[in-house]
Parts: sequence; C-alpha cells; structure tokens
Amino acid sequence: MPDSDPTPPLPARRRALLATLGSGADLAVRQVAQFAVAVVLARLLTPEDFGSVALLGLVVLFGTVLSDLGLSTALLQTPDLEQEDLDVALWITLVGGVLTTALAAGLAWPLAAAFDLSHLAPVSAFMALAIGATAAGQVPSTVLVREAAFSRLLVTGLVAVVVAGGTAVVMALAGAGIWSLAVLTVLTPVVVTVSAFALCPVRTRPRWQRERGRRLLSRGRWVLATNAIDAAWIRVQYGVVGALFGAGPLGHYQRADSTQQIATDATTIVVGRVALPLFARSADRPELLRAGFRTGVGVTTAFVAPVMVLMAALAEPMIVTVFGAQWAATGPLLGVLCLSGMVWPLQLMASNVLYAMARNRTVFRLNALKKVAAVVLFAIGASISLTAAAWAIVGAAVIAVLVNAWAVERVIGLGVRAQLASAATSLALASAVGLAVSWTARVWDVIPIIEVAVLGLAGSAVYFALAMALRTPVSDMLRLLWYRDQETAN
Repeated sequence: MPDSDPTPPLPARRRALLATLGSGADLAVRQVAQFAVAVVLARLLTPEDFGSVALLGLVVLFGTVLSDLGLSTALLQTPDLEQEDLDVALWITLVGGVLTTALAAGLAWPLAAAFDLSHLAPVSAFMALAIGATAAGQVPSTVLVREAAFSRLLVTGLVAVVVAGGTAVVMALAGAGIWSLAVLTVLTPVVVTVSAFALCPVRTRPRWQRERGRRLLSRGRWVLATNAIDAAWIRVQYGVVGALFGAGPLGHYQRADSTQQIATDATTIVVGRVALPLFARSADRPELLRAGFRTGVGVTTAFVAPVMVLMAALAEPMIVTVFGAQWAATGPLLGVLCLSGMVWPLQLMASNVLYAMARNRTVFRLNALKKVAAVVLFAIGASISLTAAAWAIVGAAVIAVLVNAWAVERVIGLGVRAQLASAATSLALASAVGLAVSWTARVWDVIPIIEVAVLGLAGSAVYFALAMALRTPVSDMLRLLWYRDQETAN
C-alpha cells in the first residue's frame, strides 16, 4: 500500500488534539505534585532507603499486573460496553486483588531474606496491600478514561498525591525512614480507588456471569501476558542491579530510571487515553490508522525528544540541583537512560495501533521477543558496569523500535522508512540542540542551578524556534489550535 495517505480531516485531528491536551493538563498537574513529593523525600532519605524499597517491592508491581488480568485494556477495546461487563470485571479484579495480595504478603519474608534484608520483611508484607488497593480501583478508573472525564481523573490523582505524599513527608520528617516510602506505596492507590468510585458516573457492583467473564478474560489474556513480561523486566533490572551492586547503587539506578520515565510515562498515559479509543474506532480503515500513526508519532516525538535530550545534556547538574549532592552518582546514569526515551513515541504508537486492531497476541509475541533481546543485552552490560547496563537499555530500545516497525508495516501497510521519517526531523533537531547544550555545559563553569536554568531555557527556546521555522509537527499543532480559535470566532 502507498505510504502517502491523506491526513485526517482538520476537525477530526483538532478533536484528537484537544482530547490529548485535556488529558495532558490533568496529568501535568498530578506529575508536578508527585515530583515535588519525590524531591522532598529524596532530600530527607538516602539512596539506600530507596534501593531497599525497590528490592522489597519487586513483587508489588508484578502482583498489580496479575490482579488486573488485562481487563483495563479489554474494557477499552469493547465497542459496546454494558453495565454487566463492568460488574463482572469488578468481581474479577476484586478476587484477583485479594489472591495476589495474599500471595505477595506470603513471599515477603523469603524475598527479604534473599537480599539480606530480613529485618525489613514486615515492610515488604505491608507494601503488598498496594496490590489489592490498585486492583479494586481498576474498573472505575477505566470508566473515567473511557468517558474522557479528565477533570475527575485530575481530582483522583491530585487528592492521592496530596494525601499520600503529605503523609509520607510528615513520616520522613519524624524519622520513619523506609516506612514513609512504604506508606506512600500503599496509601496512593487506596486514595485513588476511593476517589475513583466516588467520581465514577457509572455505579458498579461485583457479580459473576460466566459467559461475560470468559469473554473479557479471553480478550485480556494476551494483554495480561504482555504486561506481566513488562513488569517482570523491570523487576529483573532492579533485582540484578541490587544483587550485583547493592542497595545504594540500586537507589541511584532507580532514581535515574524514574526521573527519565517522568516524560515517557506521561506520554504513555496521555496517548493511551486518546489514541487507543480513536484507533479502535478506525480499526477497519487502514488509511486512517496510517495517517493517525504518522501524526501521533510526529507530535509526541516533537515534544518528548527535546525533553529527553536536554535532560541527558544537563543530567548531572540537574540531579544535584533537584535532589541534592548525595544523589550525584545518579547523573551519569540518567544521561544515558534519557537517550532510550527519545524513541519511545515510536514504540508507544505502534502498540496502540496493534491493540486497537485487537492484535493482542501479536503484541505479546513481539514483547516477548524484545524482552529476550533486552535481557541478553542487560546481562552483558551489568557484567561490565552499572553504566554499561544503562547503555544496554538504549540498545534494547532501538531493537524494540525496529521490531515494532516491522509489525506495523505488516498490519496496516505503513513502511518502516515512512514510520521512522515521522520522527526523523524532530529527533535530528533535538539531537543537534542537545549536543550544543552539552558542549556549552562542559566549558561553562557555573553553579549547577544556574547551568540548568539558563541552558535548559535557552535550549528549549532554540529548539522550538527552529521547529516552527522548519514546520515540524510543533507548528502543525499550533495550526490546529489556531483553527479552533478561528472557528470559534466565526
């Protein structure tokens, strides 16, 4: 099929853009609040505290994924969702949450002993409660996403950050140490779940219907398998780093990883909220999927790439400025990991296209292939040094992009070259600006906070000025907003 499909009509593209902006505004407010809490806790606690929690929480993320059973995506994929579907999904997630919470709590003592942290086993058992709390809120939260109720999503997330984050900070100030991080882990999903139920426009009650349950579980089983692989991959990274280098270096690695993921996680949530439902409605029209893929990759790369590049260029002074001198060793790791985030939009958009076409099994197979390659690269890198392990993550990201591009070409007929071209201009421009900022940072001897503020703002201004001049997707986005203003005026 030709790669030069017409783009969607302007009003349709504008609606998608406005939906994305609404979701992004909700997420931006919450992420700023979450980041503020993380900064305060990082200054009150030590890298060893964060590393120990990362090790003790190895089962929590995996258990959270298992308890969901892929139903969140299955509900978003269902075109004509009925009340009974939600009731059955709630029953399944509640039962799954209870079982996985009990299993994780039982594994707390052997897990803590495996990492020579037996004295912290009660902390690990307590953190298992986060699994059940998260599972209980999956259905109402998914309904809010499906209904694009961004203002309500904002309330649920912001209340959780304020209540859970505030409690954790007070506990850290009182000397609670690692327990403050454990309480943050558990209290956040508890508050989110309570708020989601209170604000959900649809009232659900758990009940079981065999046929509906089988249909939902069948649709979600490959999503579950894919998410389980992702969760296991994260746990493998932390487990290997903790076993080889200790809790302190793991704390630095986890801090670099979580800081880098601020932008990529935000992109995942915002794009997933908007792209998956929109793509699902166009699943039988490949030309619209091709156009939507190119537009989505272009716009998200135009904003993610410069953030990743500037974070990489200013990683060391930024870490010291924000988190304090005790986190200085995080800087080099962050600088490397940010390079993998540059190509994240290509991976993300490919997954959304495949999920929209209900190719859940294909996504699982691709994910398994990518994770095998990632594990091999990471094992080689970790055997050399922690920095080499971070570079392995970059290599794994490049492999993932190529694997996904091949799959997208087979499914919707959009060539690999056309996919990469959607992001090429923004990636090249961001890289050029990042290299200039990095060189300037090396020759300019100034205190870290001035370096970050001046070079960060200057790099951003230069990038967006050049992006407008070269008519990259940044200018296209502004044109869509201008179209809205003109339409309103008329």
